[in-house]
Amino acid sequence: METLRSLYPTIAELLAASPEDLAPVLLRLAKNHRKGGGMFWPDTVTQEQSVILEPGVAYPHHKKSEVDALINESWNYLHREGLIAPAPGTNGRNGFMVFTKSGEAAARSRREVGWN
Repeated sequence: METLRSLYPTIAELLAASPEDLAPVLLRLAKNHRKGGGMFWPDTVTQEQSVILEPGVAYPHHKKSEVDALINESWNYLHREGLIAPAPGTNGRNGFMVFTKSGEAAARSRREVGWN
């Protein structure tokens, strides 16, 4: 399964991405993390990035705040663009998200929503 780390192997590559560049990547990764009702928890999509297990396994711990800020901005971009929304009911109030109709289309083909 693809991970953020497999797509951006070095911290320099990840931090060089803008939130708008990272957003479609997160959408694609989230597609593989959906559970019942199409819900996903954003933190599980990128969770392995924030923990350092041993050298070379995760991004450097001292860059955690920069990585988290970039990822948060990217999730906010997806929300602002109407591609993800809180899941209905209690799950949404507790942080679970779902794809909107536009988000589903974008996850199938980024070109459909103007992404290259």
